[in-house]
Parts: sequence; C-alpha cells; structure tokens
Amino acid sequence: MIDADAKLHRALMRSAERAGFGFEVVASGCRAWRSATFEGARHELTVASHSPDAMRQWLHELPEADMRVAGHLIADIGAVFVNERAQDGRSVARIEALTVAE
Repeated sequence: MIDADAKLHRALMRSAERAGFGFEVVASGCRAWRSATFEGARHELTVASHSPDAMRQWLHELPEADMRVAGHLIADIGAVFVNERAQDGRSVARIEALTVAE
C-alpha cells in the first residue's frame, strides 16, 4: 500500500496547487486495511502551509474534491486543523483518508 500512499500524496499536492497554495508533508503514515470484500489502506498525513486561508478553504472542500489515485479509489477523506497559526507562521492540519484498491 506504500504505492497508494505515494500516489495519494501526489494527488493532494496537485489539488492544493489547483487551489493556489502549497504545503509540506511533515509527518505521514499508512497501514493496510481490508474488509470482507475490499482491500486498501488507511492514510494519515500532517501537512503545513504558509497560506492559512487557502488551506482552510481547501480542507473544507477536500471531502468533495475530484482527485484521482491510479489503481485506487478514495473511499473517505477528511481533515482537521491542528494549529491554524503555529510559532513558525505556518498552519498545520491532519488529513485522514481511506483508499481502496480497484
């Protein structure tokens, strides 16, 4: 599922670029997930950006975003702000997602 994790990171970065800002992944993790009929991965990312307003809007729209992850479907995605104004001036958010292999 590392492949799905890297692809999800790229899809999120492209989505943020289309929204007019960038972010840095400061922490991430991925673990295998499976149900009786599907297999995939649970992803957790902590991201930081110097564009808090753009990031806030992007995070709000993220669950409905049209993102493609080749070979996988984004079954669920959401985010919460961890710190809107960290000491270094960046905003920090945590994104959690579930991808399912096609």
